[in-house]
Amino acid sequence: MRKNTFIPFVIALVAILGALLAGCEEDKIYDIVIGSDICPDSTFNQNSASEIFTDTVYVEAGQDIDDALKKNGYSRESIKAAILNGAYYSVTEWVPPVPPQTDWKISGAIMIKRTDLGPLAPEDTLVVYAEASVRGALGNEITAKLAPGGVDIVNQALEDFLDGANPAFRLVVLNGDCDPNPSLSNRIIFKWYACLQVQIVIEETTSVFDPLK
Repeated sequence: MRKNTFIPFVIALVAILGALLAGCEEDKIYDIVIGSDICPDSTFNQNSASEIFTDTVYVEAGQDIDDALKKNGYSRESIKAAILNGAYYSVTEWVPPVPPQTDWKISGAIMIKRTDLGPLAPEDTLVVYAEASVRGALGNEITAKLAPGGVDIVNQALEDFLDGANPAFRLVVLNGDCDPNPSLSNRIIFKWYACLQVQIVIEETTSVFDPLK
């Protein structure tokens, strides 16, 4: 379930409006803040008779960011800084529990590990969710609660990306609790995905008119 968004915002708008005034042309450097959602190619597929379940997906983060930059006329050499700004999850399909229950409430974590660094790369918690509604996340993007260890892994990967690396991640769901409790006759079945929200600062030079010259 890959979903990349790439929306630029010029944070020096007043200075750009100054270019409309008469004067001499001059090169100005601006910081452009861009948001990019980095998502896996596939969903977590849950089908369990137990409250304890797991699944794994992979994210080619470096390639995804490169592709998004290229589509908008930029390259990684244009990037001044990049940082993890948030994460969200969404349910794409689900099977309701046996009546009279109307929803699944799940609790657990999503772990993250870099796969581009080999098997000895550290793994840590990226997202923690508690009594999260499966029904409530159907078709909706739910803001995720981030854990410091996983955030550090992503931010280090972004720093390495600026230095020329192509970071990639493994995301693993570790669910530990569910209400109602699943069983062989009442399995919890749903598909969902989690995305990283990355903030990128790009330095761009623009020719403007200086009215004082």
